[in-house]
Amino acid sequence: MLGNGKGPAQLAFDSRPGLVLAGILLVLRVVVVLLCLRGGAEGGLLTPSLANGALLGTLLGALWPGVAIGSCAVVGAAAFLATAQRMPITAVVLILEFTGAPHGLLVPILIAVAGAAGTQRVLTGPAVRDR
Repeated sequence: MLGNGKGPAQLAFDSRPGLVLAGILLVLRVVVVLLCLRGGAEGGLLTPSLANGALLGTLLGALWPGVAIGSCAVVGAAAFLATAQRMPITAVVLILEFTGAPHGLLVPILIAVAGAAGTQRVLTGPAVRDR
């Protein structure tokens, strides 16, 4: 639980956490990140967002039979990072560079990021800089 989330993200990318462990880690990580933000802790949200997205992708991938869990973690990390940072194109590039994901995942990543960014925009309205 300590640190920026590199450990849980790597576990998710390697398809190692079980469904229960991924769920527990996700809940605990969200609570810890919220408490840190509420407490005024300084630091970035890039790696914590990436880790939370990877764990969420692992959980959702476990519900879809026959799919590689590690691939779902990469796609989930990209979608979560895109919305948390409000930088969809940057999130795609960062995920591809950070994970070394195969080119076959580019289309699912782009679809997930576009869907997540579109959903965020509908639910929250345009960003301050867009108004």
